[in-house]
Amino acid sequence: LSKLAPLLNPSILLTVALNKIDCLGVNEDEQPFDNIRGKPSIDQLKQLPEKVEDIYSIFKNAVGDNFFFEKEHIVPYTSMYGWGLQNLKSKILTRR
Repeated sequence: LSKLAPLLNPSILLTVALNKIDCLGVNEDEQPFDNIRGKPSIDQLKQLPEKVEDIYSIFKNAVGDNFFFEKEHIVPYTSMYGWGLQNLKSKILTRR
């Protein structure tokens, strides 16, 4: 990312797709992804904001203020179960 930063300009619209939400926090004392309902467990949903914050910090530190990038541009999803895919599609197609 640091090497790409000089190539970025303000007109770029960056969306970060945060995959494998179904693998988030799968410790023995935490609830895993709810396969039956097709959505993250309560434990995973509690961890999601922290994970988004981590990813946001990494990107912001690497690319600085070269272009507009906010936490809302990080879209969690799981391709394995399809959770969040519609939101990801919407973010990509409607981002201006």
